[in-house]
Amino acid sequence: MLANFLSGPVSPIRYGVIVAVLILLCSACSKVDDPIAVGTDSPDRDLADYLEEMIQSARAMDESALARGRLAMTYDVNGLREAALATYAQAEALDPSDFRWRYYRAQILAEMGDHGLALAVLDRALTIDGDYTSAWLWRGSWLLKTEQPDDALNAFKRATELEGGLSADFGRAQALIAKEQHAQAIEILEPLSKISPHPQLHRTYGEALRSMGRTEEARQALAKGKTTEPLTWPDKRRDQRNVHIRGHAVGGTRQN
Repeated sequence: MLANFLSGPVSPIRYGVIVAVLILLCSACSKVDDPIAVGTDSPDRDLADYLEEMIQSARAMDESALARGRLAMTYDVNGLREAALATYAQAEALDPSDFRWRYYRAQILAEMGDHGLALAVLDRALTIDGDYTSAWLWRGSWLLKTEQPDDALNAFKRATELEGGLSADFGRAQALIAKEQHAQAIEILEPLSKISPHPQLHRTYGEALRSMGRTEEARQALAKGKTTEPLTWPDKRRDQRNVHIRGHAVGGTRQN
């Protein structure tokens, strides 16, 4: 019946009804569950009070993706991951065009060790903004963890095209090593080792040299790579969450 009505000749009255129906349909599509409320019983009163404030804000603006996203970020950086995942999904349902909600969900999934699902969510974020370098660096890193070195190499090449830098070059070298192309990896790592003291870079360089039988050079490189500190990169969008850190929570960039 509705289809027949909508397909008929358009009059002012019919047009008004069509617009009203479309508005109702769009409202129904964007409706999400009530905000998730957890953590307000925390003994950390600074955190508990801030969570209550964010929850009340999300309730008062129940159709605001930004209010829901702020609540999700608060859960995220204060260690309430399950609530953050669900709330980011709500924010995405309210505004599917916002890169952040998918990107942050992917970050949590990777931190929880589910790199396969993290990649699926990240790829959806990249359909919104395919030019954010840090996202391609994460994609390459997670692809290496899921043993997909060819795709990882392509991701790091994309990061190189967009912005370049030490992290993108190092990622390409890691992917080449995973593909057992050690000589090509050394071509990248050798000049990097002369400009960066980072232990992970020198350890990787040393391992590549050793695989090629260059034992003395490998020994020297490995001596500079004894600590296990991971190589990280700036991520301005990820860091935007940190304004919601409260109490004794610890936020910041981590390597996943």
